[in-house]
Amino acid sequence: MKNRINKSLIVWIFTLIFLHVGMLIVYQKIIMRNTIQNQKERLFGLQQKKATVWAMGDSHPLLAFDPQWFPGSYNWAGISENYVLNYFKIKYLIKNSWRPKCIILSVEYHGLSTQGMELLKNHELDDSFWFDKISVNELAAHQSNASEYVRWKISAAGATYAGQFYQLASFFLKPPSPITEQGFQSTTEVFETISGKEQKLVSKVQSHSNYPMIDPIQILYLKKIIQWCEQEGISLVFVRYPIHPDYYQLLKEATNIQRIDSTYQTILNNQMVLDYRFCFNKELSHFSDPDHLNMEGAKVFTKMLSDSIKLLN
Repeated sequence: MKNRINKSLIVWIFTLIFLHVGMLIVYQKIIMRNTIQNQKERLFGLQQKKATVWAMGDSHPLLAFDPQWFPGSYNWAGISENYVLNYFKIKYLIKNSWRPKCIILSVEYHGLSTQGMELLKNHELDDSFWFDKISVNELAAHQSNASEYVRWKISAAGATYAGQFYQLASFFLKPPSPITEQGFQSTTEVFETISGKEQKLVSKVQSHSNYPMIDPIQILYLKKIIQWCEQEGISLVFVRYPIHPDYYQLLKEATNIQRIDSTYQTILNNQMVLDYRFCFNKELSHFSDPDHLNMEGAKVFTKMLSDSIKLLN
């Protein structure tokens, strides 16, 4: 009787291990194969002549930087990618022998906030991409809440599918977002014409201002990016992407914009910063939502940015 129970237990254990490994493989290699991150990596790898100007950052460059209007460039940006993630992503890409001459990095009002790392720890970003690229030991050395990153790492690496409820829901509710061969994601929406415009504006500002707007870990890794690029001989250009004037006014009421600007100014004191925040104040049809551009806006903006950088060179 005892031997029969032991055999049954062993069978159940091996069955669970087999199912677990199978689910990991299916999730990472099939279900999440076409995430934005994985698509971008595959498409860049297929380029015969690798782009040497990289646009990096969050959804602002993702939707605003169209490389077809900037020769020799590639859009590596991703949703909610903060400076911590930018740092580890740049090092990972260069480790793969892909090296830029210039990196265009976004400067956003919520770019220094705690939001990005909270989204990561809550498994609302793509764990299947990030779990083996982020050094938890390095992060933990700078954080008092190191255990939270250890917990994230264990669940992200050991049971990726279990922690990805947000990603799975997004994946099945709508098809994966299409991107161009140069990493650009476009939308044709026009914010000024959509229904519920005011509510979307309020929700957007709340989603950004509900978090502490200045996170020391983001400041640290922004400085790390600057130092590392200087050591590697990679040029850095910081860009403030266009935002809707109504978004700016509402955010100004909800948070201390002057403190954010002052913090950035201290960090980026000797860096090249191009400010396009208010360049479309009279061309509101270029926005797809309060702080993102649509396809037409991206075309106009990228041409402007390309011309500015050419003049600087």
